[in-house]
Amino acid sequence: GYGRNAYETAKIALINWDMHKHSDWAGIYLESGNRRASGSEEVDQRSLATLAKTFLRFIWVVNPCRTVYSILDEECGGGSGDDHSNTLSMHSCVSYATLKGHLFEGEEMLRVIWEKPKNVENCDENNRSNGRVIFELLSLSQGKGLRGKIAFKLGSKMQMKFFQEQADTMVKLVQSEGSGIIKS
Repeated sequence: GYGRNAYETAKIALINWDMHKHSDWAGIYLESGNRRASGSEEVDQRSLATLAKTFLRFIWVVNPCRTVYSILDEECGGGSGDDHSNTLSMHSCVSYATLKGHLFEGEEMLRVIWEKPKNVENCDENNRSNGRVIFELLSLSQGKGLRGKIAFKLGSKMQMKFFQEQADTMVKLVQSEGSGIIKS
């Protein structure tokens, strides 16, 4: 999307872990509590579980994880485009890592970036000149042990579907708020 409204909508969805909202086959269950602030970074040590229905449709996979951190409204220079000398980026992100009992081993970071223009004082209009908003997902994972390596090979398509649903849901949530959408 574009502008402050798109960024704020996406940020709220991100920090509320709504990336699978209304899904009939995947989700994230998050325990409440245990957050403490440290500047713009929040140490967020909560248990969570990723849930996904397998190809058999009646078997669910539940994988234990722990949140690692969340960063809210951190500003940094430049954007992700070729010429970012006229932008000032703001981002918010959440991260989680796998725990014992998870078939995979690794960490995932989900981030919302607003590439807001430096020369626009009030960036809350939903048009291209007020900076684009991007959802980014970074996954560093691999199979854990022999069973995990086999599951990783077999589950790669399912994991990609899980990630694609997160991106699609973020787009829908921002779109439902009327905040302008970029589909790329």
